[in-house]
Amino acid sequence: IAMLASHAADPLPHMARCLHHLRGSRKYDFVVILDNVDHHAPEFQEQIYRIAESLAAKWPAAVFVSLRPSTFYRSRKTGALAAYQPRTFTVSPPRVNEVILKRLEFAMRQLEDTGRLDSFPRGLTVSSESLMEYLRVLQTAFTSDRPIIELVDNLSSGNVRTALAYLQDFVGSGYVDTDRLVTAATRSNRRYTIPIHEFIRAILFGEYSYYDPRSSTIPNAFDVSSSTRSEHFALCELLATVDVAGSGRPSGFAPSGVVYDSMQALFPLPIVSFHLIRAIQSGLLETEGPSDSAPMRITRAGSYLYKRLVAEFSYVDAMTIDTPIVDPGARALIRDVMAIGDRLDRTSAFLNYLDECWGDVQGERRFDWPTISSGCRSQLAFVRARLPAGT
Repeated sequence: IAMLASHAADPLPHMARCLHHLRGSRKYDFVVILDNVDHHAPEFQEQIYRIAESLAAKWPAAVFVSLRPSTFYRSRKTGALAAYQPRTFTVSPPRVNEVILKRLEFAMRQLEDTGRLDSFPRGLTVSSESLMEYLRVLQTAFTSDRPIIELVDNLSSGNVRTALAYLQDFVGSGYVDTDRLVTAATRSNRRYTIPIHEFIRAILFGEYSYYDPRSSTIPNAFDVSSSTRSEHFALCELLATVDVAGSGRPSGFAPSGVVYDSMQALFPLPIVSFHLIRAIQSGLLETEGPSDSAPMRITRAGSYLYKRLVAEFSYVDAMTIDTPIVDPGARALIRDVMAIGDRLDRTSAFLNYLDECWGDVQGERRFDWPTISSGCRSQLAFVRARLPAGT
């Protein structure tokens, strides 16, 4: 007993001896998995890499550390992993819509079998065909509704947790008329399609009445840090520049010098630095290292934002109240309105203002604002043509 007590008082060597004993006496093999490491600060991650190497060297166990590729390559180049020769395995992530579909199928089976979901309070069961119909609508959307699948898949950059959070935002959003959705799906003889603008508004606004950049994971592409009118396009121009510069290069990483040179031909350095930080913090860009001079590449969220999302009426409409308007005349036209007709007028005035600002961007531009503006105006015309008379 005294011997065991002395061993247990020093737990790590004692655990190693136990594992050696079990492997020798019972032929057990051991695996240690360190998961979610790159959810922590870089300094803590580097400590975990050293600990994993020590465990693999001293314990009779195979040690797995799960990392994103970008995290691995960053440490391999400038961190603790540069001192070791780890064996790497690449596990392709599942498609986001397939994960969501499996979650929905599981929920539907639970409702059919038990009349309740795990999230229900204890003892609560339901017998509601409307709830089942709502789940069927979501199931149909993530099976064959290409715009919504592309929206969630790209904005989450393939991150399943983020995609599920977007689904949760949609389900719990006050901007989605659930009764109307279920009624339309029940009465329709064909497949009901969730309007993409409803999904966009739900994930942009969350639980708030207005877009709040502090709570939303999706940034305002037109935000500025100065009174320079051309800065409204700095973030999108940065994303397009990194996209073009990284095309054809290994892993898509663009040299920071190339990006800075291209951007500084259009904007002052403080503006470039401001939007580079925004892009990285918002997950629109990722870098190979922690320094400003590290190579960078665009993420799927960044590509979708500057190519598709900025042309969506729902997105531009939400950004009008968050974007600082430099021109006093244009600012007077951006009012707090709720009716759809008034919102269309406000968005049209905002696009007119941005079209004027685009003329201030002098130099070789990679972001195609005129095409984006034209696409958004087409959506405005489409919506306006379907409004009831007098709206």
